[in-house]
Amino acid sequence: MASGPSIATVYVRNLEERVKIDVLKESLLQIFSEYGNVLEIIAKTNLKSKGQAFIVFDDADSAQNAIDEVQGFELFDKQCKLRWLRLGAMRQ
Repeated sequence: MASGPSIATVYVRNLEERVKIDVLKESLLQIFSEYGNVLEIIAKTNLKSKGQAFIVFDDADSAQNAIDEVQGFELFDKQCKLRWLRLGAMRQ
């Protein structure tokens, strides 16, 4: 992407921290692929990054649709909180 990855990246927080990363990523892929082509899901296990993920779409419209539709969705008994990625937020 010429504009950089943040142009179509959704920041997801309030995720269940005890779920294994591979299970979390697969669940997020199933949910978010309904709204567009997901290029990458970034979720880390380090203490600072637990409970959050970054969903990279191939276009901004798909990302916006996901934010509109998935906001507050319960995943593993916790309500997802979504917003657009702020520049520099993935550098953790």
